[in-house]
Amino acid sequence: SSDVCSSDLWGAQTAVGWTDGDTVYTATFAHNGTQEEIAAEVASIAAGSGATDVAGNAENGDDSPSFIVDTLNPTPTVITSPATIYEGALTTTVTATYDEPMNPGTSPVITLTGGNWGAQTPVSWTSGNTIYTATFTHNGTQEEISAEVASIAAGSGATDVAGNAENGEIGRAHV
Repeated sequence: SSDVCSSDLWGAQTAVGWTDGDTVYTATFAHNGTQEEIAAEVASIAAGSGATDVAGNAENGDDSPSFIVDTLNPTPTVITSPATIYEGALTTTVTATYDEPMNPGTSPVITLTGGNWGAQTPVSWTSGNTIYTATFTHNGTQEEISAEVASIAAGSGATDVAGNAENGEIGRAHV
């Protein structure tokens, strides 16, 4: 059998073989990674491409239902508020806005550059699982911080609905 995907982004066919009394043929293709999103990929078998039944008749051609290829890593934008932390308000809110819907069962790990912040307290995913909000409370021991930065490391924990890990992002400095 000769299986072909509709784009030229696939490597050579790796035959897995025949099963179910020689009625099901399985082949594997590896995507080359150059096109990160394909909305409607199709695998096709051309009529007479090489498989025959026990009587010697060539197979008819057919196309698979379309399927999606998504290897694009989601990218967050990190924003902190308020811009100034002071003795009467030691909590900062960090908002990560992603460029595509995320898996709500996962969450990013947000870090702040200073060592005097408590643990990340997640608030929730909102806006179709594209915005993640977390809060941090400063312990008040360091009285002046010149530039605090919130960041998310690549692959810190959040994934999109296809399972791709997020890209990293470093937010703007705030005090």
